[in-house]
Amino acid sequence: METVSVVIVEHGGNWLPWARKLRASRDRLVVVAQTECEAPHAFARRVIGRLKALRHEGVQLAEAALVGGTVSDSSHKHQRSKILRKLTALLSHCGCEGHLYLDPGAEVDQPSQNLMHAIAWALRDLTRGSGVSISVGLT
Repeated sequence: METVSVVIVEHGGNWLPWARKLRASRDRLVVVAQTECEAPHAFARRVIGRLKALRHEGVQLAEAALVGGTVSDSSHKHQRSKILRKLTALLSHCGCEGHLYLDPGAEVDQPSQNLMHAIAWALRDLTRGSGVSISVGLT
C-alpha cells in the first residue's frame, strides 16, 4: 500500500523544512497551503476534503505536520481543531506507527506557542494506545 505524508500549512507558515523531512520517508508528499485571502473555515473544509480524497484513493497516511501561520485568532484556532481531529483519526487508522508534528510557526507570540503545546498534550492523551505519536516542532 502506498504511504503518504501530508503537510498542512496555515498562511504565512514555513512549510519547506517539513516537506524535506516528511518526503524522505514516504512514497508521496501532499502539501495543502492556505492562500492569503482564504478564510479559515474555507481552508479547513478544503483540507478535510483533501484528506478524505486521499483515504478514498486507498493510500495510507503515516505522517502529518500542521504548520501554524502568522495569524492565530479564535477563528483560526477553531478550524485548526477540526483539521487536527481529522488528522489524528486518519493516523490512528493507518495500522502503523503514525506521527503528527505540530509547528506553532516562527513568528507567533508565546501564548500561541503555549497553545500549540497544550493542543499536543491533549491530543497525546486522546490518542494514547492508538499508535499515534505527537510532537511539537521540527524533531
